[in-house]
Amino acid sequence: MEYLSLETNTLLSGTIPDALYGLPNMKELNLFQTRISGSLSLDLGQWTNLQHLEIGSFLTGSIPPALGSLSHLEKLKLDGNSLTGTLVPLHPLSRLQHLELAENQLSGSIPADFFSIPAWKSTLWKLHLQGNLLTGKLPDEIWTLTQLQTIRLSNNLELTGSLPEGLQGLTTLIRLDLSNNAFTGTIPFGAFSNSSSQFRTFHA
Repeated sequence: MEYLSLETNTLLSGTIPDALYGLPNMKELNLFQTRISGSLSLDLGQWTNLQHLEIGSFLTGSIPPALGSLSHLEKLKLDGNSLTGTLVPLHPLSRLQHLELAENQLSGSIPADFFSIPAWKSTLWKLHLQGNLLTGKLPDEIWTLTQLQTIRLSNNLELTGSLPEGLQGLTTLIRLDLSNNAFTGTIPFGAFSNSSSQFRTFHA
């Protein structure tokens, strides 16, 4: 099996069966908006050909480092679960385009090396981390991801620091949402002077 989508089967429950982890040819797995629960197994590293992974809304536990071994992964969507712990670097994941970990219970600061995957500068265009418990200053490395079109970091409440002039490097940015945090200083409007004519939304 290469493709399995059970999205929006809202009465589908239980945990991910061990047999599913044993399908190395799996390319797309969509269990979003189901009642699949439990934690992600370290065995997910067997999905060596996986390109799209979407699971929600009842996962618990932390994000397993084994996700980093899914070298073909392009879309990772784990929004709206109850994932805990800190953000761990997802090396190498050199093909990742969508990273959606919003509306969980992820906490702590965002480590600089979380965004230090060189390939992300040309591949990553959607970043959703809103609605978590993230704290502290945003690492400068986030502003080097020049293909980002959407950044959503709202409703973390305790992200701090000033908005950097480094935003001017994000020339393809369309939507930036930093609302409901604790940012300080002034709005660096000069940061938007080189942004795409498609830039439509700025919330801070």
